[in-house]
Amino acid sequence: MNTVTLQLNDEEQSILARAAKIYDGDIPSMMKQLVFERLEDEFDLRIIADYEARERRGETEYYSAEQMWHMLGLDDVQRHI
Repeated sequence: MNTVTLQLNDEEQSILARAAKIYDGDIPSMMKQLVFERLEDEFDLRIIADYEARERRGETEYYSAEQMWHMLGLDDVQRHI
């Protein structure tokens, strides 16, 4: 396992300690959670921006559920939609 070290002044340490209580954990756990949540949010935003760009260029297609079943070769499968 790797370790990341941060240098914090007393005020920063105090702020993070109080914030960690909101997350029911310690500072390292809270920071790890927040970093990964931020990365996930950034990834989602990039996917949305890519989709919106493709939509503006007219490069997106939409299919009904019935069309998808047909495209997947599942016309004869009993399903409940």
